[in-house]
Amino acid sequence: MQSGRHFTPEDFTEEHLAIARAAGEFWDGEVAPHLNEIQHGNGDLAISLARKAADLGLVAVTVPEEYGGMGMGLTSAMVLTEHSARDASYYCWHGVPTG
Repeated sequence: MQSGRHFTPEDFTEEHLAIARAAGEFWDGEVAPHLNEIQHGNGDLAISLARKAADLGLVAVTVPEEYGGMGMGLTSAMVLTEHSARDASYYCWHGVPTG
């Protein structure tokens, strides 16, 4: 990575913007309404949400397609992480296994 290089939403491709929209909609519609339950140890719910995220293609973003991933670059992964890491409890269920 080049030193001093910064990315802003204006630098994103349509692919990055699509990932951001999908991740934001998933967070707002599926995760945020259940944060209290996740934060208080409802592992079954957290696993269910992680599976839903996988069904939507919100995991394995950088894994090559031939191995079942999305085959996207690191920027796409960081855009996704920006949304899924809004809460550490949820991110442990979503991001750690898929990272």
